[in-house]
Amino acid sequence: MPANLIEAALAAHARAIGILDSIRFQVWAERGITMPQVRVLFMLAESGDQSAGATSPMPSASRRRP
Repeated sequence: MPANLIEAALAAHARAIGILDSIRFQVWAERGITMPQVRVLFMLAESGDQSAGATSPMPSASRRRP
């Protein structure tokens, strides 16, 4: 495959990602979603059926002992 074709494909991919990221951030802003919430949503998507509390590295209040 010619190097210039690969470079053109990579440049087109980078432009597409930039366009999609700006749209995605706009939708998040319109819905009032914060970056910490986005992180939790991605963690939940990766973890499958677990709850947000189950994916947390810190113990939840209900699991702490007095």
